[in-house]
Amino acid sequence: MSLKATGGALSFRSFIDGYVRVLDARGHKLTPLTLHPAQAEFVAAVDAIGPDGLRRYRTFAASWPKKAGKSSTASALALWALTSDPLAAEREVIIAATDLEQAATIIFQLAARMVKRHAWLSSRVKVGKFEMRYHEPASAGQVAHTSVLRAIPQDVRGSHGAHASCTIVDEAWAADTWDFIESLTPSPARLSPIMAFFSYAGLRSQQRAGVPWFDLLQRRERDPSLYVSHLAGPDAWQAIPWITPRWIADQRQLFETCPSKYARLVENTVSGADSGYLTAAEVADALADLAEPAGGEPGVKYWAAADLGLTFDLTAVLIGHVTTAGKFEVDVLRTWQGTKGAPVSVQGVEDEIVNLSARFRLARLVVDQWQAALLIERLRRRGVPNVRPVSIEPAKLDTITTLTKGCFSRRMVVLPRRLLDLREQLESLVVIETGARNRRRDRLRFDAGSGTGPAAHDDQAICLALALDASQGEIGRAQLPACTCPHSSPCCVAITGGGLPMGDRLCAECARWQVIKAQWLAAGGVPDLRTFIALTYSASAKAPAAWFC
Repeated sequence: MSLKATGGALSFRSFIDGYVRVLDARGHKLTPLTLHPAQAEFVAAVDAIGPDGLRRYRTFAASWPKKAGKSSTASALALWALTSDPLAAEREVIIAATDLEQAATIIFQLAARMVKRHAWLSSRVKVGKFEMRYHEPASAGQVAHTSVLRAIPQDVRGSHGAHASCTIVDEAWAADTWDFIESLTPSPARLSPIMAFFSYAGLRSQQRAGVPWFDLLQRRERDPSLYVSHLAGPDAWQAIPWITPRWIADQRQLFETCPSKYARLVENTVSGADSGYLTAAEVADALADLAEPAGGEPGVKYWAAADLGLTFDLTAVLIGHVTTAGKFEVDVLRTWQGTKGAPVSVQGVEDEIVNLSARFRLARLVVDQWQAALLIERLRRRGVPNVRPVSIEPAKLDTITTLTKGCFSRRMVVLPRRLLDLREQLESLVVIETGARNRRRDRLRFDAGSGTGPAAHDDQAICLALALDASQGEIGRAQLPACTCPHSSPCCVAITGGGLPMGDRLCAECARWQVIKAQWLAAGGVPDLRTFIALTYSASAKAPAAWFC
């Protein structure tokens, strides 16, 4: 049965059988899409109609392991919703992902290949870079109209006002809050819209209320409008005919040093035990809703670290500062990925560091000296202050491994939720104990987990550790806000010089002075003010001026 013969309306299952074609295992010919049992049940749930003539379910979640058909199911759903959904007028389909590249290169591109592989679809669906359009001519009782499918990134501001008949959220685990998903909520004018989520298990730090993917899976028993298909566990792969024991054995070997990654991707489960370097609670407690600042705040010192990798290893640059509460807060993270054929552009990295240095007041930039001698020299010539090479030797690795663990366990690190790759690296890190030499104690170092993606690297984690090491003299100590005194000689300079203008009205309005005075009075006004300042805000009581303007 063709779309033309049915007036542009087909069930989801009929559309898959008649219009979706994929390459066979050898890549020689096109065949219909084979559905494993859970896929078939998911498709049937999309087609299910309630007593009111509308969909029985309006929200769908497919929680399946790696290679279980999430992307092909989502792509077929997107095309059916664009061309054939009998319960949608003026069809509008949205494919949303963590970023535009993912939205456009996975589900969208697979849907584009499905269009190309079917003559009727390819003649009617026009495929652009991030958009597809399907023109439906006038038929009995219907006027001609054009349906649209768009791939969009997770941008709350840009997604408000959408009027989608079908919304597909890919890798739903990556959403830490409901903000973006709520911005895609269908209009009440839609009688029977679809919201479909596809993902495997999230990170350990995301197993809590308020994280959408966790909430959806917990809601499945009490929400009759929600359909959840959940395949998980060591034997879940046996329900998927194209996954073989040999492939499973290969994956076990690939993730041998990172069992939590294997559990998440292949078994679709979250490791219950904190078998890694950092615990789930330590990472979760560090998270905060922070956007990248436009620039540095006056009076705040920023600490930066860079790790240069040209081909396999990532290149990463991280900037952060120590808050007034004494915690290290990450502000900026940049990464570059090169290949043998197209290595990372060192010039591009250099230009970005110079740009960031102009935006932030860098107290120090530490750079892993491996492959970076020329970069360090050029940064110094271009005016980047306090650039220092560091050798990542066993002693340094031992130091930063212990320091980083200590900072997380003491809850002295603040991470923006948006930095998903860094979080995945941190959760996947493992600790390795190196052999003792010359009767010295064994040394520790953290290392990347196995597999693919961010967890296969530790470059971002190394940058964070180096930045923590550079700023460790300030971490855990109370920090003063910027001096806002309008005097030509700021009150902080007057304090360190001996003058204490406590009765001065202008000094009393200074944010820094307010904190100093409040904390001194809270301590009972003892010891004398200058000694109190030295003991409270200086790494060394002999050099309090280092902490002021």
